[in-house]
Formats: sequence, structure tokens, C-alpha cells
Amino acid sequence: MADIVEQILRASQDAADLYHRLVIVAGPSGSGKTVSVQKVADHLNTSIINVNLRLSESLLDLPHQERIINIGRLLGDLIADFENDVVILDNTEILFEADLKQNPLVLLQNLSRNRTIVTTWSGAVDKDSLTYAVPGHKEYRKYKVKDIILINTEDK
Repeated sequence: MADIVEQILRASQDAADLYHRLVIVAGPSGSGKTVSVQKVADHLNTSIINVNLRLSESLLDLPHQERIINIGRLLGDLIADFENDVVILDNTEILFEADLKQNPLVLLQNLSRNRTIVTTWSGAVDKDSLTYAVPGHKEYRKYKVKDIILINTEDK
């Protein structure tokens, strides 16, 4: 676990030099993602944004169509509220909700242009691809990735 925390801390520093300052900590449920980012947050003296909780609160009063249109702005507002240069996101499953019609990777990349974002991702890393969920699941996504930092918690 300490090795993953060190990787995340190093990656958050390295990301500052990238166009997309995005660090994705990927792994299946129970692989230590949340515990690892909590330790990173403690080290950086910052807190973690629980995206599911905070974003769902913001979306609650919006009609369905406005949720689709405003989700990126609302998440950006949550991130903007943090003063730390490294923002840590956890519990991001809402971004994959099929009804919200988002491309979570692109959304996170766009938000990471001016700030380093460290986010957990329930899925798998395989060389240059990143998946979310499993094939056949309505939220399944597979991305070819470049120019972002991936940390695989299954490599511990």
C-alpha cells in the first residue's frame, strides 16, 4: 500500500508538467484505491471530494436535460472550491451513469488542464487502455489512453 501512495505522490508532481494534469488510480473494488488516496490527502493536507455525494446533491433540483448539460460545470465548480493545487476525487461512479450521457475520461481531462486531479477509477489498466465496468454492462467503457498518468492498484 505504501508503494501505491508513493507512486501517487510522485505522479501528482510529475503531472504538473503535462497538458492534462490527470492521475488515474485504477483498480477493481476493494483494491485499495480509496485507502491510498486518503493517505495521499493526509500527506498533502487536503480533503477528498466524494463525487457521487457532492454531484448528486447539486443535480437533485435540476430537470434531467439540465443535468446532462450542467454536470461538467458543476464538477468544475466543486473542484474550483479547493485551494490545493492537487485535487483528489473518489467515488466517481456517477460520471459513468448512462442517463447522464457523459464521456468521463474527456470530462476529467478537460478539468485537469489547470489543476492536477488525482482520481480513483473502478476498472482495469491494460498497457495503453483503461476500462470501466465489464463488457455487456450498460456503463462499460474502454479507452485508449495517452498523456495521462495511470496507476494500477493491482500491481501492488
